[in-house]
Amino acid sequence: MESGSREFSNIEISAKEIRTFLTNVHENNLFWDLGFQFTVLKETQKENSDNVPTTCYCPCSNFMKTWRSHFNLQDIMSHKEVNDCRSRGVFNKPTAFYDHCESMGSSCIIHQGLTTYIDMQYRIQLKNLKKNLK
Repeated sequence: MESGSREFSNIEISAKEIRTFLTNVHENNLFWDLGFQFTVLKETQKENSDNVPTTCYCPCSNFMKTWRSHFNLQDIMSHKEVNDCRSRGVFNKPTAFYDHCESMGSSCIIHQGLTTYIDMQYRIQLKNLKKNLK
């Protein structure tokens, strides 16, 4: 098991609910991971890359409440395995968003899923971003 992740026992939330939420995040929320998408763009297009936004938005945050409501996903936040980010949720750097998901992943199955997705989708960019922070 990866660091920061945990086994969830006695889960009240169904696999279908988790899959529905994460599928909607991936397919219907085109801007939650913009910071990572634009990081890929910055790597491929060196000119004018300083003006490229790097903001990410946590789908579990209050900031995304309207989006969750629009796609009828608001009920997922009531499960004990899901943590609402409260006032947090807008991150100016992709690494800050990743760190947020990773730290929340030990107590929230959705954040754990987001961390896994980012690890798989943006592995190279994440590695480069963390290397540049050192």
